[in-house]
Amino acid sequence: MAKKVICEHCSGEIGSKDDLVVANLFINMETHHNDCYAQGLKTAKTFFLNNHPINSVGGTMNALYSLLLSAVALYFLEDGMRFIVIIALIPFLLRILSYILYERHLI
Repeated sequence: MAKKVICEHCSGEIGSKDDLVVANLFINMETHHNDCYAQGLKTAKTFFLNNHPINSVGGTMNALYSLLLSAVALYFLEDGMRFIVIIALIPFLLRILSYILYERHLI
């Protein structure tokens, strides 16, 4: 049985990947319908809500760039500075987490 993905704004069930928007709100990942996300950006929540969804094409490209940056950093950084790579991997890890928690459950 597939997990139900619920919109944080209207509490309705999200039925398809095309209607799903996963966004950062501080540390939390929130799921929204496309329309609810647009309404959230028009309200006072804009200051806290990230303008770029994690599961968009731009979010995926950002994740790939962070993976590439991390690989280059591992090659060029000295042993004592390699912990910085973890910070560079955050967009990639968020994208993977978004897929595992929400997108794989939708058609």
